[in-house]
Amino acid sequence: MNESRTYSSNNNGLGEQPRLVLEVEDLYVSFGGYRGHTRAVNGVSFQIHQGEILGIVGESGCGKSVTALSLLKLVPMPPGRIDGGTVSLHTDDTTVDVTALAPDSREIRAIRGRQISMIFQEPMRSLHPMFSIGDQIVEILLQHFDMNRKEALDKAVDLLERVGLPEPARVVHEFPHQLSGGMRQRVMIAIALACEPQLLIADEPTTALDVTIQAQILELLQALQAEMGLAVMLITHDMGVVAEIADRVIVMYLGEIVEAASVDQLFTNPQHPYTQGLLRSIPNWTDQPKTPLHSLSGAVPELLDLPAGCVFVERCPFADKVPGLRKPSLIETEPGHFVKCWLYTEEFAHARP
Repeated sequence: MNESRTYSSNNNGLGEQPRLVLEVEDLYVSFGGYRGHTRAVNGVSFQIHQGEILGIVGESGCGKSVTALSLLKLVPMPPGRIDGGTVSLHTDDTTVDVTALAPDSREIRAIRGRQISMIFQEPMRSLHPMFSIGDQIVEILLQHFDMNRKEALDKAVDLLERVGLPEPARVVHEFPHQLSGGMRQRVMIAIALACEPQLLIADEPTTALDVTIQAQILELLQALQAEMGLAVMLITHDMGVVAEIADRVIVMYLGEIVEAASVDQLFTNPQHPYTQGLLRSIPNWTDQPKTPLHSLSGAVPELLDLPAGCVFVERCPFADKVPGLRKPSLIETEPGHFVKCWLYTEEFAHARP
């Protein structure tokens, strides 16, 4: 089965299928070390269409961010390397295999920021402390558009106003340390949207923010996505964020996709034991005080010492009922809902809870 087809968006009966923006097929990424190469992304395939928000969830270290960095050839090489697979970017008139481009080539620089933009986890580490906010927005505008510095600075003010920053004409001359965390994150969004890209990758965009500011940033992303018709790839470990804004969800564990579904399917009918465990670990407002939270048993294996078969076998509550030494394939259990688990094969249907 061609797994790249399994994560395509549906049109929900609304007519014509949205235009395909990005297609990732059988992506493998590893990192070298003194003990050998560690496989961080292991055969990942998915598609993103125009106007949709794809959520990618999983524990820290499951390969979410490495997958995102690979789409822009930002994985440091060495020690990282893309061992296989393709990342196809579809524009109006052409298709580009991003994995075939050199990391410092003119072709990939033309894609970064212009076709695919990324909001990184920590704005204070992504914004240069020695340059004003305006300078950092102007830089990307001058790189991709034929405009002078004054035109670019005026555009920067407009962008800051668009992302809801007060007094943008003043903020454009300030430095990152003069802004709050929420304001810095809005600046990062302004930079990411400066060239009106096709795809916006948001890597944990609300991690370091308090709950109120998180809600504002998510609301802003939703509004801008709807206004501009962007495709958005949202990376997070927060299932609540996914439930709030995503259209489709991919669940990753140890570099593999273990479940992929629409957001409604995932939350009403989670199928993989790992997904079920993640959802049970979320506090419920109806629980009585001091109700213990559910936790997944065991620990995440080291990437250099992965199980030979199913990657979740050492933590799976049903491991005694399925063949842990054989690797499961992705199975479509209902239209648009895919799971990589032996429990959903005919052979082991009797063991399914």
